[in-house]
Amino acid sequence: MIKSKGRPRADQVEERNQHILAVAEALIVRDGYQAVSVDDIARAAQISKKTIYTQFQNKAGLLAAVVDRLARNLSVTLSSSEHQDLREGLLHRANVILDASYDPTTIRFDIVLFREGRMFPELRRTFERAAQERYIGPVEDYLAACAARGLIRGVDPAFAAQSFVYLLTADIIVRASMGEAPHMPQALRRAHAERVCDLFLRGIETPAQAQVK
Repeated sequence: MIKSKGRPRADQVEERNQHILAVAEALIVRDGYQAVSVDDIARAAQISKKTIYTQFQNKAGLLAAVVDRLARNLSVTLSSSEHQDLREGLLHRANVILDASYDPTTIRFDIVLFREGRMFPELRRTFERAAQERYIGPVEDYLAACAARGLIRGVDPAFAAQSFVYLLTADIIVRASMGEAPHMPQALRRAHAERVCDLFLRGIETPAQAQVK
């Protein structure tokens, strides 16, 4: 950690914030949201509680920042390559979503969510927002772009995106809700993504697109 006299520079503030978020993430996935206090995080990060409250307002704000940190790179990856072939684009997004969903940290967060979400509405709201921004939103944007290109028709992109993501991740959701840590080797993930995309495309492709294949 950088320690300086006087007002820290912007890069020092960012480095300190990333350190706080890394510590908070590790403690929450290890001990759970309820068990971890701002005092615990401040002590482990070797900074003052005042610093945490200044930067993140409260524990809920800190949680939101932790989840945003996990989601940032994924959203960029999912939002790329919007001019791909319909199946190619969906398959790319399916593989990215599955790899992210089976990430050990993501799975531990999911287990915390199902275990403690009813007790802490801010925890549930943060994860719902993250799911929308990380997975569903980028897929919805891609499907809307495909509709504009005439590749699909008569489809509500928002509903279709939710359905697509659920088809991909239903097993993870069920297992995490039971406190289990699901595992799927990458080769099986790729096969699962192929099957989901093939099933999904049968319901959304225009007749002309289906005949091309």
